[in-house]
Amino acid sequence: MNKYIRSFLICAALFLLLLPVTVMLLPKTSAVPIIDSEYANIGFSEDGEIWCVGESIEVYHMTRYVHRGENAVLEFIGEPKTEYEIRVYYASGLSTSKNFSPVTSDFAGAFGWSWKIPSNARCGDIRVVIISEKTRMGLILTIT
Repeated sequence: MNKYIRSFLICAALFLLLLPVTVMLLPKTSAVPIIDSEYANIGFSEDGEIWCVGESIEVYHMTRYVHRGENAVLEFIGEPKTEYEIRVYYASGLSTSKNFSPVTSDFAGAFGWSWKIPSNARCGDIRVVIISEKTRMGLILTIT
């Protein structure tokens, strides 16, 4: 038997043997849906997983945990010269703050938002959705 074929078969057998172990080690998540929005069917995992559908957006900086009255900061690298929108969902619902107006990424693809968490905001998760023509991305910040 050719040594390349033998090596391939050994690798394939190892892959098939280890696949069930790999699947068992993957984290199990349950979706927490956004309600009262056009994105009602978008879910988030309870462990704060970041998801992205479409073209990739890289998280450059993110304030994962933030106190009431402090600034939350989100900075990303996406497609250059692309318009992005943000939707921020507090426990009380969709934020209508003017701080969340659309932004256009620069020539390197950098863009972001910064805003002050309301002092009367409930502690817990803030669900954030970033939207462009070709991308949908979700992430969770936590008010502590």
